[in-house]
Amino acid sequence: MDYYAQIKINPYLNPNEELIWAGQPQTGIKFRKSDILFTPFSMLWTAFFAMLIWRRHIYTAVPFFFVGLYMLFGRFIVDARYRTRVYYALTDSRIIILRGYYMLKIDSVPLKELGEIKLSAVSDDSGTIVLEPAKLIYNWKSASYFHSATQFAPTRLEFLSEAKQVYGEILQAQKNALTAAG
Repeated sequence: MDYYAQIKINPYLNPNEELIWAGQPQTGIKFRKSDILFTPFSMLWTAFFAMLIWRRHIYTAVPFFFVGLYMLFGRFIVDARYRTRVYYALTDSRIIILRGYYMLKIDSVPLKELGEIKLSAVSDDSGTIVLEPAKLIYNWKSASYFHSATQFAPTRLEFLSEAKQVYGEILQAQKNALTAAG
C-alpha cells in the first residue's frame, strides 16, 4: 500500500470504513491503445500545417500548427502531470478515485453495485482495471436499457504497477461485501 496515497485518501473515508489498499497510477509518459491511430494523424496534421507555413507563408495556419504540436507531444506531458494527482483506494465497501489538479473530484463506486470487472495486464503485473456498473437504467426516450452515463466511459484504475494483486483484492472485497449484505 502506498503510504502517500493512504494519507491523501484517509480524510475521505467514512467513520467505520476499513482501507484495504491505496495507490497511484504509474508516473511518466505512457501510451494507450488509441495512440496507435492518433499519433500518425497528429504527425500528418502537424506536418501539413508546417508545410503551409513554410512553403506558402500562410500565417493563419500557425494556430493549427500549435494544435498539432499539442496533439503530438503536449497531451502526453499533460497526462503525465495529471496522473501525479490521481489516487486510488479500495475499502471494504467501495472503490474511491480521487483526482484533480485545480479542482478536486472524488468518484466512489460501491462494491455492491459493481458488475463486470476487467483486467488488462502485461507480464510485469502492471495494467488497468475497468469497473463496469451492474445496474441497468431504463431510458424512456429510446425505450431501452443502458448502464448509466458510465456506459461510454467506464471507471478505470489506469496504469497500476500491481494490477493483478489489486484485481484479486477487489474481487475478494466485492465477494465479502455481497455476502455481508445478505
